[in-house]
Amino acid sequence: MNSLQQYKSIAIIQTAFIGDAVLALYLAQEIKQLNPLCKVHFVCTPISAPLVHCARAVDTVIPYDKRKAQSGWKGIKAIAKQLQALQTDCVLGLQRSIRTTLIAKICGATTTVGFTNSALSWLYKHRVEWKTGIHETQRNKQMLTALGCELSSTLPRVQSTLPEVELPFTSNKPIVAIAPGSVWATKRWLEEYFVETAIQLQNKGYTVVLIGGNDDAARCGTIARLSNSISLAGEFTLPQTASLLTQCHALLTNDSAPTHIAGLVGCKTITIFGSTIPEFGFAPCGESDIVLENKELQCRPCGLHGKKECPLGTMECMKSITPEIVLSNFEQLN
Repeated sequence: MNSLQQYKSIAIIQTAFIGDAVLALYLAQEIKQLNPLCKVHFVCTPISAPLVHCARAVDTVIPYDKRKAQSGWKGIKAIAKQLQALQTDCVLGLQRSIRTTLIAKICGATTTVGFTNSALSWLYKHRVEWKTGIHETQRNKQMLTALGCELSSTLPRVQSTLPEVELPFTSNKPIVAIAPGSVWATKRWLEEYFVETAIQLQNKGYTVVLIGGNDDAARCGTIARLSNSISLAGEFTLPQTASLLTQCHALLTNDSAPTHIAGLVGCKTITIFGSTIPEFGFAPCGESDIVLENKELQCRPCGLHGKKECPLGTMECMKSITPEIVLSNFEQLN
């Protein structure tokens, strides 16, 4: 077993979705606390890079456009070359893809750690079990056992530097953010439910703001129009969205990246799980955060990431979680 203290330059590779990159920042923070002199490099997608830049524990952010400009073997070699130039002596391959494994193998690092279920996992010098039933942050932390670290159950607070955000509206009421988007249709709560909830929250004295990326703009715009709330979808960068959440009383969201961005800045959340389940390891981390799901349905989960459409055609996992249920749980956040 190795000692973390012997490493001067450690790279974390996590090129999955935004939420995955956010949860990997806790590992970066853990490394920095255990070895403050160690340089931490972070390979992520270009869309995640601006938010990763805000983490003080990360010294270098390497955007990897794996599907477009840097696709294929040429891109793999380019990222490996960057890590080699940074004199990376240890790579932690959180992403279980062939790309990640090959980058780790050819970048010149003396120590590489991957999961046992990673593609071509035998190419890693050390392998750790990808455990089910634990949170993703703890799963990532298992990487450090290969470096001789004793793991604590506590989650470090990720130190970050966020831009100041001037809100394009004036309100003396507490703000509730709603993030209705998701890449997967079966992870999206019903649009009409979001509308009804937004109306009721405003009746209770809150200002409601819809947030999301460019892909969420149409959905957020419709909900905002029908509920007379405010949509900022597509108008804020990821760091600006994180900064906005520091000013919010709470966030209502699906099982998606905003859950984890809110956790990063300590914003209370209600997260709705439809086709996926918290046991996959992606529940919100805050002590007062609330998870809503229908545990009685035998069809759940229908996939690790959800699906483009309900296999049964009912969407009962989402329909059964009504606005009344959400609003009654919302009172517990106060």
